Amino acid sequence: MRILVFFDLPVVTKAERRAYSVFRRFLLNDGYDMIQFSVYGRIVVRSRMIGL
Repeated sequence: MRILVFFDLPVVTKAERRAYSVFRRFLLNDGYDMIQFSVYGRIVVRSRMIGL
């Protein structure tokens, strides 16, 4: 199974850019790979691993 995350966050102010960076780092640390800008994906072996 694949999990895809699509997001569009504002990056106008310094605080918004920081929030974007924190979220992006969270995804990367959680095992997601960047497919393209604002699109991240992860392969999961079992549905229990994603909390379903």
